Amino acid sequence: MVAIEQGSVLESLCREAERVRVRAAQLIEQQGRCQGAALKRRLQEELDQLLLRREELSRIAALLRPCTDPLLWSLFREILRRPLRPAVL
Repeated sequence: MVAIEQGSVLESLCREAERVRVRAAQLIEQQGRCQGAALKRRLQEELDQLLLRREELSRIAALLRPCTDPLLWSLFREILRRPLRPAVL
């Protein structure tokens, strides 16, 4: 039962890590198009907060690792390793 609960917690962390990654990519893209200094500053502040949250998610997941399904743990690590910048085609 505990492993199931920790698995669902890690699943939630995976979803949140992906949301953080996608939003960070959006902010980086918006910064490139932004003209105003105040807006650039606000976008950078939000990006900084997202990066801190990403680090926090990693620390939380590390605490769950001993009791978590290895495949789910690998998925989480993969999500965290994905680049924040959108791919240029």
